[in-house]
Amino acid sequence: MSGSVAAVAALTLTSLAAPAIAQAAPAPAARPMTAGTSVPGIPDPGLSCSVNVLGVDSAQRIVDRTYTSENGRGNLYTSVWEKSQLGFVPRALVKKESAGAQSPDALGSTGRDYYATAADGSLYVLGLNLDGSLTKKKVGTTWSSIRLMTAVPALSGRPGSYVYALTDNGGIHRYNTATKAETMNSTTVVGASGWQGLKTLAWYGLKTLPDGQSADVLLATLTTGQLVEYTIPHRTPTKWTRKDVRPTSWGNLTAITVGSCAKNGTMGPNSAWIGTLPTGDAYLYMDKNKETPNSADILAYGRLAAGWPERIFAG
Repeated sequence: MSGSVAAVAALTLTSLAAPAIAQAAPAPAARPMTAGTSVPGIPDPGLSCSVNVLGVDSAQRIVDRTYTSENGRGNLYTSVWEKSQLGFVPRALVKKESAGAQSPDALGSTGRDYYATAADGSLYVLGLNLDGSLTKKKVGTTWSSIRLMTAVPALSGRPGSYVYALTDNGGIHRYNTATKAETMNSTTVVGASGWQGLKTLAWYGLKTLPDGQSADVLLATLTTGQLVEYTIPHRTPTKWTRKDVRPTSWGNLTAITVGSCAKNGTMGPNSAWIGTLPTGDAYLYMDKNKETPNSADILAYGRLAAGWPERIFAG
C-alpha cells in the first residue's frame, strides 16, 4: 500500500482470544436511521463485514454510522439520536458495555451506555433511551486531564473489561469499568510519561503471551507519522511492548475504528476498519489476515465517504 493520504492506514493484527463480548442491544424504534446509501464494498464472495463509527455532531448529539459489506455490496447507514444532547463537548467518549436493554445495570433503556469526559473534569455515564433521549449521570470530577480513551468491548464490571486513557501530561492509565452506572475504578498507571505523541488509539484485540497471561493489543498513530502496536499484559501492565508497524504516512489520521468480518457466517481472519481524516473524509480498509502483522495483507478500497461533520470517537 502506498504512503499517500488515501492509503493513510494499515493494521497490524494479532491472534485474538476475545473476552466475553456484550450482546448488542436491539435497535430502538425511535432511532432515526437513513436508508442505506450504496458505498464501496469489499469484493469477496461470502464475506460479511461491519464497522460502527461513533461521533458527536455540532448539536452535541450522538451519531452512529454503520458500514456493512455483504458479498461485495457496501452500505452506509447514519443514525442521529435526535434528543441525545449531551450538554457539553466531550474530550473522550467510549462505549460502556451493559448486558443489554433488559439489564437493570444499564443507565439507558436501550442498553447502550457510554463513558464521557468533559473539559471541566467531569466524568459521565450516558445512556440512550428508546424514545431517542439521553440519560446523563455525573460519576466523577477529576478527569480533566484525560484526552483520549479506548475501551475493551467486554461486559462492564467483568475481568478484563478495561478502559485505556491517555493524559495531557503524556501518561497512559488503565481503569476497570463498573457493572452499574458508576465511575471507573482501580487506576493502573501503565506508563507515566512518553505517550504525548499518540494521536489516535484503538483497542484491537486480546492475545495470550508466552507466559500464559492475557494482554490487550492497542493500535496507535503518532504525530510523527508512525503506525504503532502496543501489547499491554493484564497482570503486569507496566511491562508493555511496542512494535512499529509503519514508519510514515499516518500523521493525518484523526481516528481508527476497527470492525469485524465473517466468512460464510463464521468469524475468520479478516478485519475491516475505517480511518478518518481532518476533512471528515473516511477511507475503507481490510486486513486479510489479522493474525499476522503483514502489511502486504492490507487492502485499501479508497474513500468511503466525504466530509463527515461530526467529531469521531474511535473507542
